[in-house]
Amino acid sequence: MPAKKYDKIIPDILKLLEKESPVTTSMVAEKLDVNWSTAQRALFEIEREGKIKGKSMSGRNVWWVKLE
Repeated sequence: MPAKKYDKIIPDILKLLEKESPVTTSMVAEKLDVNWSTAQRALFEIEREGKIKGKSMSGRNVWWVKLE
């Protein structure tokens, strides 16, 4: 299966979430210099893998590291 455009930023997102949590999709996009939709797709993928949690709050998606 070919790599998705956002695969290369997933490690950077996880590092960011370890330092700063919670974050919004917009914050991730800005800090990693990617567009919002790329950040959002990557965050949904990481959430699907069970590594982070996300919630829509006041029209914004907020993300944090999932505690085991």
